[in-house]
Amino acid sequence: ERGRALLGQQGHVIGYRYHFRTLNGADRWAIFDAVVGEDPQTRTPAVEARMRDVTACKVAELQLLAEKNRLAAILQSVDDGVITMDAAGTVRLLNPVAEALTGWTAAEAQNRPLGEIFRARARATRQPVGDLMERILATGEVVHPEGALVLTARDGVERPIEASAAPIFNPDGNLTGAVVVLRD
Repeated sequence: ERGRALLGQQGHVIGYRYHFRTLNGADRWAIFDAVVGEDPQTRTPAVEARMRDVTACKVAELQLLAEKNRLAAILQSVDDGVITMDAAGTVRLLNPVAEALTGWTAAEAQNRPLGEIFRARARATRQPVGDLMERILATGEVVHPEGALVLTARDGVERPIEASAAPIFNPDGNLTGAVVVLRD
């Protein structure tokens, strides 16, 4: 009905998405393009329309959204701190445990370099852990900083931690980021 109303008001509809059920009850999704015109032979009003079935894309989109929500729920509920970053080492996400350990909120940390948020040193030598993203880019493998670590939170409080970092690859095998896992 809405598509028909838009067609009547505007004289055309481009990219109108809609959901419908077939007579046998199956859900379908389509994209509809239409323009009101006139039949050149009879000079009577006519509608030229094209409909594309996008059900497979919509089903995949819904499955992806469900998986994203499932993973977000897991990420929010684990007992370890989790920081994700892109391939440039820019922070994309902190879970609540990582927020508590680092002293940064997810919103504050987003788009900042990992080294600004994750300030870890070797407990014995006080030497910085180094750039985890560089190590991951160099090896493409999980990185476990050696020895006992101390994380310095934003407010200066130090906490002993264990940490590891793992690469994230896209389906083509290209490195797109990494995840750092922290344990108090």
